[in-house]
Amino acid sequence: MNESNEPLKVGRIPIAVERALNLHLASNVSVYMSNERIATLASEKPKGYLNIIEETTNILHSPDFVCYRKEIEQFLFVKTYVRPAGIRFVGLGVSHIGVPKRWNFDHMRVYHLEELNDINKASPFARP
Repeated sequence: MNESNEPLKVGRIPIAVERALNLHLASNVSVYMSNERIATLASEKPKGYLNIIEETTNILHSPDFVCYRKEIEQFLFVKTYVRPAGIRFVGLGVSHIGVPKRWNFDHMRVYHLEELNDINKASPFARP
């Protein structure tokens, strides 16, 4: 198999997250970023895409809050950042997709508190 086609492993779903959400994942808990996603990030943010990949690993390792959205098989890891302009909530979506299914980077973006409150109503957040 050609190694260049293998996705990049950016981290794993920590056992503390499983415990906090009362989940028992039977599959591989590694989280991957596809080559296509990396190429898209590199073209959209040529100077910052490596920082995004690094921050993905950091958020996976130590999120402030996490929820599991069962209906779409997606974790949402949230990290809180205090900036001079105010508090920012950066969410990292990790979806269970593909054949065979793997946990894959879906998105990273800033969430507004109202959005997080709406998500929390359907899929409660927990602190790992």
